[in-house]
Amino acid sequence: MSALAVLERVYTIPLRKAKAAPRYKRAKKAAKLVREFIARHMKTNEDLVWIDPRLNEFIWQRGAEKPPTRIRVFARKLDDGTVEVKLYEDYVKDQQKMAEETEKEKEETLTEQPTEVERKEDTESSKE
Repeated sequence: MSALAVLERVYTIPLRKAKAAPRYKRAKKAAKLVREFIARHMKTNEDLVWIDPRLNEFIWQRGAEKPPTRIRVFARKLDDGTVEVKLYEDYVKDQQKMAEETEKEKEETLTEQPTEVERKEDTESSKE
């Protein structure tokens, strides 16, 4: 049973408040700010927000003391209230891959179907 997406949005989340935390706690505070922001804007509980591991790695990329000042994310709210949060760049790459795959599938189906000339040749050769 798969959950359908109810709401999909792209947000730029400001993480400036993380600078107010002690230096060694800034990345942890930034991750918490992402969770709070998404819960507030997607109207759900903080416990139901799932942060993608790549997004977490991006926040911690420069260490605990220097998280990014802002971050662009893609959020998808499912019908059960769970919200998935990914890096926007990852979302764009996924969409491009899906588009390429569908194009390849269309091309394959077009090449598999014989053209009218090939059909005529097949019928003529079968008559002989």
